[in-house]
Amino acid sequence: DWAGRIGEYVVRNPQIGSGEPTLKGTRITPGLVADLLAKGWTFAQVVESYPHLTLAQVATAFWWGQVGSAGRIMVLPAATVLTGVD
Repeated sequence: DWAGRIGEYVVRNPQIGSGEPTLKGTRITPGLVADLLAKGWTFAQVVESYPHLTLAQVATAFWWGQVGSAGRIMVLPAATVLTGVD
């Protein structure tokens, strides 16, 4: 259940990114990663370009792109979920 565990992966810190949500332990927003996935990037391409991210963080960003902090729904390419995940 991603919704119940989102705090394990997404945090807000007023000293990082003006308090915008970021992937825990990084300065990268889940929205940035969700946007890359929406543009057709695979999970593997994201991790290759941002090697400090884990697949769990990328999956969290994918989920974030689906529902977001405001409950918005965004349709991402179906292949995004399956490509690049072991």
